[in-house]
Amino acid sequence: MKKLNSVLLCVLAGLVSSTAVASPEVQAVASMYDIKAETYRFVRLQREVLATASDPILSKKLRGQLKDSTQGLMRGVQSSQSGLTKLGLQKQHQQMSDTVSAYLADWAAAAGSGNVDLAVLRAKRLALLKLADDISRQAQQKVGGSARQTALIGTGKTVVQELAYDYEFCDPNCAEMLSGDWSDVQKSMDDMRGAASKHFKSSSFDLAQNQLTLLKSAINSRMSKGLNPSDQKQVIGVSDNLWTVMSDALNSSVDAN
Repeated sequence: MKKLNSVLLCVLAGLVSSTAVASPEVQAVASMYDIKAETYRFVRLQREVLATASDPILSKKLRGQLKDSTQGLMRGVQSSQSGLTKLGLQKQHQQMSDTVSAYLADWAAAAGSGNVDLAVLRAKRLALLKLADDISRQAQQKVGGSARQTALIGTGKTVVQELAYDYEFCDPNCAEMLSGDWSDVQKSMDDMRGAASKHFKSSSFDLAQNQLTLLKSAINSRMSKGLNPSDQKQVIGVSDNLWTVMSDALNSSVDAN
C-alpha cells in the first residue's frame, strides 16, 4: 500500500508539474510586448540617468534599472525562441535577435563616444518596435484566443512605458502627444479590468489607479509648465511601480496557459 501511495504521489506530482508549464506560444506573444515596453523604458532610462547625474542616489538606482532593461531586451528574445519555433516563425525570431543585438551595440557605441545622438538611433528604435508588432500579430493569429488576455496586459504594459517615454521626449508637442497617450493608458486599464482582472493580485488595480493619478498630475504639469525635477522623479517612481504590477500580471497570464 505504501508503495502504491508513493507511485500515486509521483504520478500526481508529474501531472501538477506538467499543467504548471506555461505555453511557449503564449510566452512568445508576451515576449514581444515585453520587448516593446522594454524598448521605451530603455531609451527613457538613458535620458533620466543623464538628467539626474547631480542626484547620486537616484542616478545609481536608474543605472541599475538601465542594466536590467538592457538584459530585459535580451531576455525577451530568448524567452520567445521556443514558442516562435513551434509556431513556424524561426526566421522572424532570428530577425528579432539580430535587430535587438544591433540596437544595443549601436547604443553602446554612441554612449562610449560620449555623443548619444538620439536622432540617429530613432529610426532603429522605430524599426525594432514595428518588428515586435509584426511578430506579435503573426503569433497571435496562430495561437488564437488563448493569447487574448496576455495581449491586453501586454498592451497596458507597453502604453504606460510609451507615455513615460513621451513625457521625457515630447517637446514641443507635449499637449497633443501626452493627451493621446493618456487616453491609450486609460483604455488599456478599462480593458484589463473587464477581461483580465484575474491575473492581477488583490488590490493591484487600486494601486495602479493610484499611481496613474500621480502620473496624470505630472503630465498636466508637464503640459502647462514644462519639465521639472520634482515631476520627473514622480514619473520615474510611478513608471517603475507600474512596471512591476504589469509584469506580474503578464507573467500570470502566461502561466495560466
